[in-house]
Amino acid sequence: MLEKLSVDFVRKLFYLLTNGNAQIKFHTICMQNQDREKAANRPIEFGLKLLGYNLFYRLPGLRDLPVGRRIGRDYLTRKYLRLPVEDLSSEILENPAAVCDVTDSLFLPVLGKRSFFQQVEKALDCPGFAKARLRLEDPCMGMEEIYQSLNRTLQKSLQPDTELKMAAANLMPNRYIIRLLDIAVYHGVTVHLTIDSSYPREFYLQLLKKNHIGFDTLAVSWEEKRRKLALVQELGLEKFGAVSADFNRFLRPLHKQGGRPIYYRAPVQLMRDTWHPQLSPEFRERYDAVCGAKVFSGKKRPSFAYELGYLCAGPLLYSLAFLVEEESPLCYAAPDSVLSRLVSTTCTTDSRISLKAPVVQVMDTGIDPEGFCQWLETLRRNHPETSFQTVSLEKLLGKRSAPLFSLFSGEENELSQGALDFFRDFSTCTGSSTIPFSDARSLYAWGYENMNRLCCACEKEISSQAAV
Repeated sequence: MLEKLSVDFVRKLFYLLTNGNAQIKFHTICMQNQDREKAANRPIEFGLKLLGYNLFYRLPGLRDLPVGRRIGRDYLTRKYLRLPVEDLSSEILENPAAVCDVTDSLFLPVLGKRSFFQQVEKALDCPGFAKARLRLEDPCMGMEEIYQSLNRTLQKSLQPDTELKMAAANLMPNRYIIRLLDIAVYHGVTVHLTIDSSYPREFYLQLLKKNHIGFDTLAVSWEEKRRKLALVQELGLEKFGAVSADFNRFLRPLHKQGGRPIYYRAPVQLMRDTWHPQLSPEFRERYDAVCGAKVFSGKKRPSFAYELGYLCAGPLLYSLAFLVEEESPLCYAAPDSVLSRLVSTTCTTDSRISLKAPVVQVMDTGIDPEGFCQWLETLRRNHPETSFQTVSLEKLLGKRSAPLFSLFSGEENELSQGALDFFRDFSTCTGSSTIPFSDARSLYAWGYENMNRLCCACEKEISSQAAV
């Protein structure tokens, strides 16, 4: 029956079913990436699943339900499966030109506009700034005009320098899209960048230069007094690739004018599409932005162990490091452990150390209960004048700390690497902002079952290899 349908009709039907909305488009891409030959080898199965996506993601009451997408409980990277960038580049290389919407693709913001303006308000020590600045936000209005209005409203003499400096720090370069454009430029594709923004052209030129991003033209909305879509339409391109996270207002209109849409669902949106434990709003915004950019940008295809380390163990390691720094001069952990690399607190299993303080707080990480008791007993014998106060990590967590042992023992594995990467990325991208321990503990609790299962499986594998 399928053979009787014309090729043109099949193509139009396929486009209709795969481009109903942004969610259908993205999840169809993920399905195709999981099995590139599925549409050709099993067309009925592929078609039925595609119809299911159309039914589910077109219904407002259902499409926002995070079915099968729970932090720490589902393997999210396997569901959010983007193409390797080298494969995706073929869609650009078929065209003589490409346009890229900078917003939420080439650069990814850590904080949304409201939260970002609140941070600027704190830096300027200017009550009312955030509310007024948000009201004046207009991508066709330049910073000079915006700040003139702000100064009249607030009776101040503010300059945009502080905001621009903080804005540059608030944007994370997306290595996946940067690599995509690198490939396009290398093969002679003309690359046009466009953005809806009040910031000066020089601001973006500096960011592009700093990240070694090649391009041919850059159009900023406020300078041209026209939005990004109109700026691209005025280029007069007939055949081109269009890269954007804006499906409805950018890709759809350009497709009608010959553009080949390359939809890049914003990583932070993928995190928002996922079921979280209860987290404080301020931390969750940063967490979603950093985790989305580093795990779900498409640059990596991490293992489940790495994903759990990044999303669940990493925030706990980060929060614990600050806690240990503040309260525990001694931590029962290997001197070459992941934790020891991040804190100035003494991490040791050696009881021969010298102590001078009258009161010493000790963190029991749980890695070796018997060894810890012997270690502490020896310390007490060697320092009878010192009072030791013990803090149990397991009591702080309300769960066993076994899945975290690699963070304290010096063992290297995917989970500990994921946790370490989160620590470094979150610190860099957020200016070392703190993570409430309650939030870190909630994320650990959500990933505990899977982390513990993988930990047990790893121990069995090591035991079997040792037996052989």
